[in-house]
Amino acid sequence: MKKCMYCLEGKLGLTKEHIIPSGLLEMYPEQDVTYTSTVEKKVQSYKDNQGHSIKDVCETCNNNLLGPLDTYGNNWIRNYFLEKYAGDPTKTVNYDFHMLQRWLIKITYNVARSSGLNCEWFHDELGYILHNIQDQLPPVSIFGGLHVDMTAFGEDKALLLSPISSYRPLYVYHSPRILENGISFCMKRRFPLDKDKMKIKRAEHVLTIRFGSAMFLVILWNKEIFSSAVDKFNAIFEAKFPYR
Repeated sequence: MKKCMYCLEGKLGLTKEHIIPSGLLEMYPEQDVTYTSTVEKKVQSYKDNQGHSIKDVCETCNNNLLGPLDTYGNNWIRNYFLEKYAGDPTKTVNYDFHMLQRWLIKITYNVARSSGLNCEWFHDELGYILHNIQDQLPPVSIFGGLHVDMTAFGEDKALLLSPISSYRPLYVYHSPRILENGISFCMKRRFPLDKDKMKIKRAEHVLTIRFGSAMFLVILWNKEIFSSAVDKFNAIFEAKFPYR
């Protein structure tokens, strides 16, 4: 018997859990789907429209408990974020805070396990992910924004014009390099990119996620961090970047 990584019970058979939900893959059947993580300073990338998955979840957890989260997330993306955006757009959306947060934490947990990262942070949050138990909510910051296509002819056509371009409507990136001032700023001032990298202190996991036109920055904080420190970071980040 093998242990399910969600209910932590021994099971005779385990099923595959997709890193990027299969419902999202079906929305973009002909596009590159990219899943990237950094393990021991080595970047691992996968492009697989069948969907990268990890086989360590029992059927009950996968179908009955995690399935509704994927259904909610897939429908939310389909309803709001299949449209493409340009210029300086704004969009008002309705969402269930806990369903969305549990879905994104679940995806982050899948990424961490499949990458061989330390998953200790998630052990106390399995009840929240599976059953919405809210006795003590985890220290999480989730910022959302819109992906804006700034290519000349549309990013889905850019690959036809340039061999170095790629259209990636779905990706998950663990440990991204976030620049404080941006590439243009650094190039004009000959400022090293590494020195412009944002330092997110006391973060256990940081991910950037793109699903259609939805962009997320997910930060899972060290459990010992003060809530005031999280609030301070959130306020500074929202003031500097177009995320909410």
